[in-house]
Amino acid sequence: MVTINEFQYDSEFNWYEGNSEINGIQTKIYVSDKEVKEVEVLNNRVNEAIDWVKNDFELIKKYCADNLLELKNESWADTEEEKVSEDEFKDLLLLESLKIESDGRLELIFQDGDLFWGHLIVVRSDADYKLNYADIEG
Repeated sequence: MVTINEFQYDSEFNWYEGNSEINGIQTKIYVSDKEVKEVEVLNNRVNEAIDWVKNDFELIKKYCADNLLELKNESWADTEEEKVSEDEFKDLLLLESLKIESDGRLELIFQDGDLFWGHLIVVRSDADYKLNYADIEG
């Protein structure tokens, strides 16, 4: 179980920063406290979000592939480059960070495994963990 007390507070961004292992990968965790200041609420939110990411990691990566695989194969692949399969796409994703907003929304940042020449892949969910955004940024 992760506790906010293990994290460092960054007053410039109004969030806590820490690390947690998610599916064998050390992942940066950011937790916003803009609206919620109670430690117990933040601890519950962090652990619930991490558990959801761990349990639904394959679903999250599939959501990325469903939204970005065609873009990769139609616009970002070199002419000689073979098309990337869904499994190859998902295997290249490396979770870099998880941001937990004070209202419960999540933002996951993945390294792209050079699918999009080093751009980051950003995935967002609402407070009920319904995925609603996947795109490349940066």
